[in-house]
Amino acid sequence: MHNLLHDGWMLTRFLLVLAALLLPGQAVAQSLEGHWALQIDDAKIFIFALDRIDDGTWEGAWTRPSAIESNGVVFRQMSGSETILPVEAQQRGEVVQLTFDGPPEANGRQDVLRFALVGDNQARLQYVGIPGDPYPLIRVLSDAALGPFEEMRIYDRDLAVTEAEYNDEPPSLEALVPLEEVELVEPAETAGEEESVGENDEDDVPRITADFLDGL
Repeated sequence: MHNLLHDGWMLTRFLLVLAALLLPGQAVAQSLEGHWALQIDDAKIFIFALDRIDDGTWEGAWTRPSAIESNGVVFRQMSGSETILPVEAQQRGEVVQLTFDGPPEANGRQDVLRFALVGDNQARLQYVGIPGDPYPLIRVLSDAALGPFEEMRIYDRDLAVTEAEYNDEPPSLEALVPLEEVELVEPAETAGEEESVGENDEDDVPRITADFLDGL
């Protein structure tokens, strides 16, 4: 009888230890998996996708403006959209870290981003090398898009949204507009459209720079 009790206690203790080892990773997976946005007022500056696959490793993606000027504190002159994949993804305790190759002009510098949960549908982003507090992130739907951006506006990280309502329920049938009621608009032909292509090529717009506000 004593041996049975001892064996039962040892099994219980083993299961508790095993649960303690597994739960942190499971908790991170259940909470950080999904889509997150750095949003300033109504504009989504960055959107991140995090996914923990079956073998316990992580995958991710970073959607950002294809043209942007920023010193890490403020953002401006944003347009376009591009999505890049990390060259490395790993989990360190309660933190998920994604590493991205920097732009060609960065001379091999990489962007290291660290994500951690801070509350219900709230996370934080530590952009390694950028001074200041971590960026607040809010959970968004998978079809969320960047922007909208105002051309002449400067977006200050101090105005970033820290919490917002999140509803992943699909719209009700009553909320859907019947297809026959949708008014289709034919694209208008613009004279001289071919000649105007390339005049405002986004490739000529400078990317993130640390000194673009000098002199303002």
